[in-house]
Amino acid sequence: MNWPPEETANKRGGAALVTGAAGFIGAPLTKALLARDYNVTAFDLRSVPVDHPRLRQVIGDVRDRQALAGLAGKYDVVFHLAANTENRPGRAGRWDDYEITVGGTVALLEGLCADPPAVVVLTSTQLVYGPTAAAVEEMTAVRPATLFAAAKAAAEAFLCAYTQRTGTRGVACRLANVVGPRARRGVISDLVGQLREDPSKLKVLGDGRQRRSFVHVDDCVSALLTSAGGAAGGWSALNVSNTDSITVAEVAGIVAQCCPQVVAELQFEGGSSWQGDATALHPDPARLLALGWRPSHTSAEAVRATARGMFGLEDPPKEPSAASARSLQPQDD
Repeated sequence: MNWPPEETANKRGGAALVTGAAGFIGAPLTKALLARDYNVTAFDLRSVPVDHPRLRQVIGDVRDRQALAGLAGKYDVVFHLAANTENRPGRAGRWDDYEITVGGTVALLEGLCADPPAVVVLTSTQLVYGPTAAAVEEMTAVRPATLFAAAKAAAEAFLCAYTQRTGTRGVACRLANVVGPRARRGVISDLVGQLREDPSKLKVLGDGRQRRSFVHVDDCVSALLTSAGGAAGGWSALNVSNTDSITVAEVAGIVAQCCPQVVAELQFEGGSSWQGDATALHPDPARLLALGWRPSHTSAEAVRATARGMFGLEDPPKEPSAASARSLQPQDD
């Protein structure tokens, strides 16, 4: 099956399914699709806070095979975001990675088999490469060190098999650290939470030298849309990472600067922050850049905008570049 013809894409419309539509990334993605004149089916445990005539909301659990089978229909593109999102060992349920991430993916793809969509975009993670993945390309062997990463790698494999079975195009977007004011977990949220309770000191897990690439959620949404439009035939993977990276110590410094009160002291705990944590993660986003995507925030700017938003401070809106706004434009086979 091919991507919709040029005239269809130019109408900025079509039918889209988004699982995990009410989540941190899913909600702005849903809004972006509606802004592009798509008819959107949103599937999640809770509703998306949007009232729109082209939005159909389906409340359901991705572990419910019957509910997923009920989503069957003709879609131009499916964005599958529903998964376990807790990557720290001991924080998620023992079976969440298997039942939600793997089982939910398999059940969704089975439900779509009767009428396969043109493109399926799966949100995966940079952690499939392992804890030290600096400048890795998409063809690098995956070496997941946690159950969270292993489940994402398995979901990618099932999507690959699905594309062979149905002729659908599939792309696994391996996300870096996606941040934004609505994030409820991650290093920035943890640091802001500490300072809200006690601004006299800021404790940082690890030695501060861990290096990360941070992508603002708006840039992540743009990347997902670009990935859908640029999906090659069969299955492919794309690194959704910024073009730069910063250390956790730099992140802590930026968060401290954004705190409305003076932060007296930064304290680094030393060692690894948690088992399976990455020490240097910055996958190469060259393939995504080749499709025309450009981040509108650097890693530091993404961290700063996130911290300021969490503290209730507002920044003037950034003007997105023309390249970063590219979305859902088909690429010839």
